[in-house]
Amino acid sequence: MLMNNNPESGKAAYPGLVTGITAFFISFIILKENRVVAGTPFSLRDTAPLWLYLAIALLFAALFLNSFLGSARRMQIINYLGGCVLLILTLTALALSSVSLGMEKLPYGRLSLSGGSWLLFLSAYLFMNSGDQEKIPRLLSYLPWLILLGFILSGSLNDLGIAREFENEKKRFYREAGRHLYISLRSVLQALVIGIPLGILAWKKQKSRTAVFAVINSLQTIPSLALFGILIPPLAWLSFRFPELRELGFKGVGQTPAIIALTLYALLPVTRNTFTSLSIIENRLLDAGRGMGMTPSQLFWKVELPIGLPVILGGVRIALVQTTGNTTVAALIGAGGLGFFVFRGLEQAAPDLILMGVIPIILLVVLLDKTVGAFIKLLTPKGLELLYDSI
Repeated sequence: MLMNNNPESGKAAYPGLVTGITAFFISFIILKENRVVAGTPFSLRDTAPLWLYLAIALLFAALFLNSFLGSARRMQIINYLGGCVLLILTLTALALSSVSLGMEKLPYGRLSLSGGSWLLFLSAYLFMNSGDQEKIPRLLSYLPWLILLGFILSGSLNDLGIAREFENEKKRFYREAGRHLYISLRSVLQALVIGIPLGILAWKKQKSRTAVFAVINSLQTIPSLALFGILIPPLAWLSFRFPELRELGFKGVGQTPAIIALTLYALLPVTRNTFTSLSIIENRLLDAGRGMGMTPSQLFWKVELPIGLPVILGGVRIALVQTTGNTTVAALIGAGGLGFFVFRGLEQAAPDLILMGVIPIILLVVLLDKTVGAFIKLLTPKGLELLYDSI
């Protein structure tokens, strides 16, 4: 194998190496006899068999050597596969911990993830993302999700605290996850209906541009919880003043103020990207359309909007990610969602219950981001990709 011609490319794996090696020196997992006790920490060496401990150490050594050898593309593929192997070994260590610590003797016992396990997961993530993800074969990009799904379905992680919490709150979890998704998607959809026309207005009429962006930029400076609180009094007054609105679900607390606030927050990326997508179109393209006899309306629908659509969808992508995260706070005003488990866990000092809300939110954000990203790539012709590169 030839030495790497670009030594800088090998340094991308160093954060994963440092993070992973640190995990050997701190607690890996915490054994709790029940939900409320503090628990006893155990290191990876205490819970994992010797072969597994050595396998992780040898994997780090191999990935370290890989940072010096081979081409940049080969190093990236090996780092990615190494991250997947590290994910398998970490999940295996968690599964074997329940056996080594005698969980079958503790009917109410549970295992909580500690710093070492989180660092190993982070190390695997850093290895898998140590280069340009576009160069990773599409089939390989689904491998980490299949690994995680396989371990969950096998039942080998059922002694983890988050699995116990899920089993106790399964019906409520599905209901709150549905509410979280509904609030997020509806808020972004409403932001599209309002934000795209505002972006077009700001692009066409310079006098209105300052006012439009002044208002939506100001909305971003208001903390989400404060905005929810500001909306409660007027919405409560309207619901009592007009009973028919209350029958339609228009109340001072609950989903109505949450959706209104989240819609206002989602306006900025949608409006800004709509304005930008139309502003970056070169005049020569518009002149070509006029030379073909196109009317202003035809220019907009057949030239400007198709060219700007990927950028507009980029704003939708940002709005979806932002709104899905912000929906967590909406649980504080009775809107429901996965934030219910986050704040309930904080009240009860139950980290596993917090994770049962946080981890699905992260997965949901990643799923929505990847879905819209794939949609953007699908709708962007090769010619437009070259055009955006030139702009």
